[in-house]
Amino acid sequence: MISRAPRGRKFGTIVVDLQTHKVLDVLPDRTADTSAAWMATHLEIELVSRDRGGDYAAAARKAVPAATQTADRFHLLKNLAEALESVLARHLAAHPRFADARAALILASQTQEPPNVLPKNVALSQAKREERLAQYQHVVALREQGFSQTAIAEYGGISHATVSRWLSNGTFPEQKPRPRSAHVDSHLPQLVERWKAGNSTVAELHRELVADGYSHQYNSV
Repeated sequence: MISRAPRGRKFGTIVVDLQTHKVLDVLPDRTADTSAAWMATHLEIELVSRDRGGDYAAAARKAVPAATQTADRFHLLKNLAEALESVLARHLAAHPRFADARAALILASQTQEPPNVLPKNVALSQAKREERLAQYQHVVALREQGFSQTAIAEYGGISHATVSRWLSNGTFPEQKPRPRSAHVDSHLPQLVERWKAGNSTVAELHRELVADGYSHQYNSV
């Protein structure tokens, strides 16, 4: 088994026998050339279990092209989780409750500025806003019935400061989006184009970015 070492200042490669689970070697880095050179001296290899990094896949294709490649157990589960997340995100975004959020995303994608979030996050943000709005309306209703701010806070399970701020504003206080800067920002135009083309799976988008040289994690996308 070939896998990357845990995060740290220096990365290496641990080579493990899949049958005995014993460590066979520890390579000084995680480059394709180093891994390929090691595998070239072990042509008896029939199966390579690895992470999703392209370096190890390339090394196996070069040194032991007849060997079967597969994702390791951790990444098989990770792939499954990402696929499930994508399915649930599509169902959530398609729910009538979030139709306005989806429409806003489509409108944003047609402008010069790319959207800052993908549909799943838009839908979740909309759901949180609706929940917060319902709570605000409840606070106002209790106040109109003569309840004190302290009683409203205790009854609603929110802080007295929040009750006071909401009532003093007179209108529902919309939350302003936080300024955001991420590694993926420079790739947003490409992501928008892929989204328009019908590619709405985050895992697929991440794999395409990695193929173009993107070096950051799936979660950043």
